[in-house]
Amino acid sequence: MPITEPEVINKVINEIFTNDIFADLIIKFIYFLFRILGAFLIFFFGKKILRQIFGFYRNTKYYNNLESSLKSFLNSIVNNGIIIMLIIFVLLILGVKQSSLITFIGTLGLGIGLALKDNLTNLAGGIIILTFETYKVGDEVEIDNNWGYVDKIDIFSTTIRNFDMDLIVIPNGKIISNQIINHSTTPIRRMKFEIGISYSNDIELARKNLEALLRSEEKILADPPVTSNVSSYGDSSINIVVKGWAKNEDYWTIYLDILNKLKSSLDKDNISIPFPQLDVHFVEKKF
Repeated sequence: MPITEPEVINKVINEIFTNDIFADLIIKFIYFLFRILGAFLIFFFGKKILRQIFGFYRNTKYYNNLESSLKSFLNSIVNNGIIIMLIIFVLLILGVKQSSLITFIGTLGLGIGLALKDNLTNLAGGIIILTFETYKVGDEVEIDNNWGYVDKIDIFSTTIRNFDMDLIVIPNGKIISNQIINHSTTPIRRMKFEIGISYSNDIELARKNLEALLRSEEKILADPPVTSNVSSYGDSSINIVVKGWAKNEDYWTIYLDILNKLKSSLDKDNISIPFPQLDVHFVEKKF
């Protein structure tokens, strides 16, 4: 008796569904779907729970006293750390072997480290600057021959606004390997003026004139006192240095005001500021 087409189809279907291999595949597929669902739920809810757990530091006094840029950095570290932890956990749930995962993470970390070596140096520099408060926004600093006010501190770089209002971006890695002078860390600051006078002028008169000029400024401090001395004997002039102290916030106002008055003050006592001179002697030659 010939076998009809419907009977052939029914026979094949019955053989498939009664086959142990197929049943095992179905069970594994369903199990994998449950793993995916579980991994998704763990990632979704785990992120919220861990952020709540690790978010306690935002309520601490230490956190509230930090610079805004450091707060942003800490938040970024915590958030990214939580995501990385959850991704690793999810991969383990999905069946990735622990040894394979460790090898992959190590290789990836090494590759990233080599590719971003300079950026990692800048990152380390940013952490040091922000953690130890080497300077803060608004401070007057000298960094790598750049002088100005700190405009912005980022994790990878610091922006300085110089006296010409130019913005200078300096990598943090370069900053921590160079000398940093922070003029805003002390309440008072010394100003110094060096003036060359003619060899024909009276040194003591010139010193008294310059000291009186500084003392005439109301905001020049009486203690430490104003002082002056001869700093060097040049080719064309005797160089005198006069020094005075002022509060940090008054420094530039006083400095520029005195600079404008120096010439007029010396003129009152007929003290001249000589031009560079060169004496030429002619020797008569007898033939």
